[in-house]
Amino acid sequence: MDIETNKTVYSKEIEELLEKEKKARLANDHTACADILPEIVQISFDAKEYKQLNDLIRTLAKKRGQPKKAQINMVQRCMTFIDKIDNIFAKLELVNTLKEATEKKIFLEVEYARCALILAKNKENDEKYIDEAAKILQDVQVETYGSMDKREKLEFILYQMKIMIKLKDRVRLQIISRKINKKNINDKSLADLKAQYYSYLVYYYTHENKFFENAQAYKAIYDTLKDNEEF
Repeated sequence: MDIETNKTVYSKEIEELLEKEKKARLANDHTACADILPEIVQISFDAKEYKQLNDLIRTLAKKRGQPKKAQINMVQRCMTFIDKIDNIFAKLELVNTLKEATEKKIFLEVEYARCALILAKNKENDEKYIDEAAKILQDVQVETYGSMDKREKLEFILYQMKIMIKLKDRVRLQIISRKINKKNINDKSLADLKAQYYSYLVYYYTHENKFFENAQAYKAIYDTLKDNEEF
C-alpha cells in the first residue's frame, strides 16, 4: 500500500470515528465516547500524524458536553505516546498540547503536573531558560492534589526546590520547602527523598547563617543514612 493510499485510509478512519464521537456525545452516550476518543488518538499516533494528533486533542478536549471519562481516557492514552516519540520537537509539542488540554481540570490534575514537569526538565539544564522552567512549575500546586501518590508529590516539590537553588532564589526556596510536612517524610520508603529534602535545607540554612537549623538538617541526613544502609 503506497503512502497516498495509507493517508486516504487514515483520513477515512478518522472521519468515521469523529462522526461516531459526535453522535455519541450528542446522545450523552458517555461509555461510547470514552471508547472512541482514545481510539481516535491511537490511530493518529500509529500513523505518525503528530500535527493532526495535537489538533484532535485540542478539539476533542474542548467539545461542549465532552464526558470527563472520555477526556481522561484520551489524555491517559496520549501520555503513553510521549516516550515513544523519538523526535524531541514532536514530543515536546505533544506535551505542550496535553498540558493545555488538562489545564484547570481537576480530574486531570496529575497529568497536568506530569506534563509541566517534563517541560520544565527540558529547560532546566540551559541557564537561558531556567527562569522559564520555574514559571512552568510555579502554578502547579501538587500539595493540594488528592489523586497524586505521596512519593510523586514529594518528588515534584523537591524538583521545585532544586530549580529555586539553581536560580539562587532562597526566598521562594523556603516558601516551597514549607509545602513538605516533616512528619510525613519519616516513612522508610521515602528515606531517599527525606535525605534529599534536608540536603536542600542545608543549602538554605548555610546561606542564611542559620547554624542551629543547619546542624539539625545535617543530623537528619546522618540519621536517615545510618538507618538506611542501602544508600
